[in-house]
Amino acid sequence: MSKRSPTLLLKPRDYAVPDYAFGTTAAIDWTVPAGGDELSRRFAELQHRLVVAVATRPDPKAEVSRRPRKDLTDRTAIARMSRSWSFSRSWYQSASQGRTWLHVTGLAAVTDLLFLQDPHH
Repeated sequence: MSKRSPTLLLKPRDYAVPDYAFGTTAAIDWTVPAGGDELSRRFAELQHRLVVAVATRPDPKAEVSRRPRKDLTDRTAIARMSRSWSFSRSWYQSASQGRTWLHVTGLAAVTDLLFLQDPHH
């Protein structure tokens, strides 16, 4: 008998305490709320860690710019990622706030951005 993946009935931020901290660098405790399950909690925590990694990804061009910025994060990463992988920035923003789950394409896009792309490209 095969095991089926659980149906994701809750939002990722439902597993975060406080829920408004999902996708930020603030401290979060993770819980399994009523109607939730442990596997979904683990996916929610992973999604949170991935969107924070994207949001805080350094821009290698920022340091060598003629007008260096104090904030060295890659401001255009999400726009490039959404264009390359054909999803809207508003959908990604919703996922980064834990209002929706990253789907397969979103997970592939984030993985590509964080682990596969040449950071100097």
